[in-house]
Amino acid sequence: MARMKKESLEAKIKKAEEKVAKTGETYNAACDELNNLRDKKVAIENEELIAAFMRSNKTLTEVIAFLESDMKPDEDKEHPKRRGGRRKKASE
Repeated sequence: MARMKKESLEAKIKKAEEKVAKTGETYNAACDELNNLRDKKVAIENEELIAAFMRSNKTLTEVIAFLESDMKPDEDKEHPKRRGGRRKKASE
């Protein structure tokens, strides 16, 4: 009887290994598709960026300086971030 269980277990192991291999192939194919889609998205975004640059009246130097700057939108200037310390209570 122990022999039957061992053979049955080995068959189940082989079946599980095949399932894992098949699942791995499916996973890899899905990852490849995801990477291809992300690459296409980046390409479209790059095209949009180049088109916007071509429509603008800015020089390449101006655009690079802007992109490398720490400029924040005007709304951030209206509400500066508080740094450190504890807020004082109105009674203090």
